[in-house]
Order: sequence, then structure tokens, then C-alpha cells
Amino acid sequence: MNQLSLKACIFDVNGVLIDSNIANARAMAEAFGGDPNQRKSIEEAYLRLTGINRGQKIRVIQEQVIGTPFRNREFDSIWEAFRELAHVSMNRAPLMPGARRTLLELGDRGIVRAALSNTPLGELQDVLAAHQLEGLLEIIRGGGDWPKSKSLAQLLKDYDLNPSSCLFFGDGKGDL
Repeated sequence: MNQLSLKACIFDVNGVLIDSNIANARAMAEAFGGDPNQRKSIEEAYLRLTGINRGQKIRVIQEQVIGTPFRNREFDSIWEAFRELAHVSMNRAPLMPGARRTLLELGDRGIVRAALSNTPLGELQDVLAAHQLEGLLEIIRGGGDWPKSKSLAQLLKDYDLNPSSCLFFGDGKGDL
């Protein structure tokens, strides 16, 4: 792809624009109750699941690390605890080296800059504002309890972007 055909760059946020994966892994372990015997295993599982939506991460960790079914409303309680903890960890995490400079350069070249994350939209907007990135992005698309591939396909459709003229930057298998 040459520069003339590049119309948009789409960035995952956690682990690509913001160096928050390790802090979020710790937040996930705490959301599960912080059992010291399981903490390391939860953090490792979280890092293996980069790019996977939050709900699926919680389900996989419950099944593979905790090894028991969810009790009444336990999924909701873990989701909410992680939401609060991740908000703090993502706001405190540093930008990845060169992230701001890259976004500025792409803007100067007239290339559309998009953030695509599995983080729910309201939380994502808060995090991008805390890092003063929201003004450097033409498109901000949050996620939820569905695959990022579905969000990416919808973003391309909504903004009439041809995949052959876009670059997507992710950091995990779940971003594919």
C-alpha cells in the first residue's frame, strides 16, 4: 500500500496507544477478589487474551483459572469492579512512545485516525480525554461484550471505508 492509497489508520487503544495492559491485568485480578493464590494466573490469562472483549475475558478466566461456574450475579459484580479499576489504571498508564507524534503526523497528511477498542464507549472517551487524545482522532468507537472484529466491520461500513485503504494496529490475537 502506498501513502496515496492510505485513507485511514485504526488503532486499538489499550496496548497500542496507551501502555495499559499490565495495569489492566492487575485490575482484572483485583476484580476477581484479589486471591493471592490466583492473582498471577489471572494476570497471565488476561495478557494472553489481549484484544478479546471484557465479557469474554471474564468468562475465560472464570472457567480456566477459577474453575467454577459463576454464582448469582458474580459476572456482573466482576464486570463492574473491573470497570472501575480499569478506568483508574488506563487513566494513569502512560502513552506508548510516539503515539501522540504518530497521530499528529497522520492528521497533517489528511489520513483519518480512528480509535477502536473493546472498552465501552463512555469509558473510552474518558480515557482518551485524560490523555488528551480525543482531539487527535476523527473516529472513536468503543465496544462491549462482543468481538472486536464485529466492531471493526461496523466501523468500516458506517464510515464507508474500504479495508484495502486502511491500516489497523492491534496488539493481540483478539484484534484479528
